[in-house]
Amino acid sequence: MPTRERKPNRLLAWERLQRGWSHEELARQIIAEMERRGDKDTGLNRNTVRRWETGERRTDPRYRKYLVAVFGKPADQLGLLDPEELAMRPDPEADSIRRFLAMVESWKAGMDRQTFLRELLVLGAGPLVLPVADMSNEVLGRFQRAADSSTLAEATVQDFEQITARHRGLYWQVPAPEFSQSVAAHARLGLRLLRLFGPDGLRQRLARAAGETAMMAGRLAFFDLHQPSEAEKWYQLGLEASREAGDHALAAAVLAHAAFVPAYRGDAAKARDLIRAARAHATHHTSPLTRAWLYAVEAEITAKLGEAHTSLDRIARAEGTLGQSSQHEDPAWLDFFDAGRLDGFAGFCYLAAQHTDDARRALHASLDTLGENAVKQRVVVLADIATSHVLDQEVEHACATLHQALDHLDVSWYAIGAARIREVREQLDPWDSVTAIRELDDRIYSWGNTMRVFTG
Repeated sequence: MPTRERKPNRLLAWERLQRGWSHEELARQIIAEMERRGDKDTGLNRNTVRRWETGERRTDPRYRKYLVAVFGKPADQLGLLDPEELAMRPDPEADSIRRFLAMVESWKAGMDRQTFLRELLVLGAGPLVLPVADMSNEVLGRFQRAADSSTLAEATVQDFEQITARHRGLYWQVPAPEFSQSVAAHARLGLRLLRLFGPDGLRQRLARAAGETAMMAGRLAFFDLHQPSEAEKWYQLGLEASREAGDHALAAAVLAHAAFVPAYRGDAAKARDLIRAARAHATHHTSPLTRAWLYAVEAEITAKLGEAHTSLDRIARAEGTLGQSSQHEDPAWLDFFDAGRLDGFAGFCYLAAQHTDDARRALHASLDTLGENAVKQRVVVLADIATSHVLDQEVEHACATLHQALDHLDVSWYAIGAARIREVREQLDPWDSVTAIRELDDRIYSWGNTMRVFTG
């Protein structure tokens, strides 16, 4: 009987990489779990783990339960099931999508909106209302035909990718509270469609677009709206989509964004773990711009955690990486980083190291290069410049700079920027009696902004 050719287990390799583990580390994790359960080690080593991932060897059934325990994921999500075993799984998600698309067809045929919304809530597909409302009948028809034929059409993926691309530009133009709803709905739609149908090439493209959108939803939740728990959920979904797409650069970006959440709540161990995982993915076919951004993110996070020396080292690495030649193209979604933004990261890190002159030089360089749409970034940079003045006890300059930051915050609300302004104001407490500070407080705690202080 001919031996069935085994495919590489990308799912298992992906889960290992996202934790930043080597083959040897995963073997140690499994052995530790076996010892905890009183099972005898049979000589498992890194070569065995490597062969599982390359497809040279089938994962022995006795190890499946330990892999499931170590990763906290079911066997099918770790690539441990054979095709026959996978075929036996129930697929309630596919049934849910078919019901949803059938309802869309009924709506197009004349179902009144109130009935349509009520049925969506019963189905649990309420978040899909926004993209449905915005889609043309032609686009909806493409989704319906794809479902009917169980084949993901090229036009369907193109439609989804185009909406994703438009979201990149809208991020800089539309207020976050309204925009986040549309982005979240689009991400959910992509993730649901991804589970239903399609050949590998189109599925990877759809997964990449859905993963990017989920990452944007996480960015909006954390940086714009101060909803860290919601952001973590979106980053997890973005990571799962990037795995489906086989896109290491996207996975690295999702993990790096996710690292901000524990870093800002002081969980250094979790933040470092996520950064290590991001670096592990970045070793696979990523552009110099992507790697420079990852160094910059690590620099800000280590500065936030009080590790000034490490922070300055990462900034130096980012500056050395930026502009290197490479055969790998910059991802289209990396529109939030360039040399000017790197100067902003550098300024923050110099502040953490108490190098105020270097900080101001980098921060003013950043302001000079930020585009007109970078209103949110200007709030953060100006707040950091104000911090440099506080450190030099230049109270009047600090207050004047914070007024500039507030001017931009009035144009586009940005939770991280508002938090940075509040941090600077706390540093000004020793000079509370100064007229400039009282005038600043009148503005920060005006009626409208007072509500934002407590809700954002």
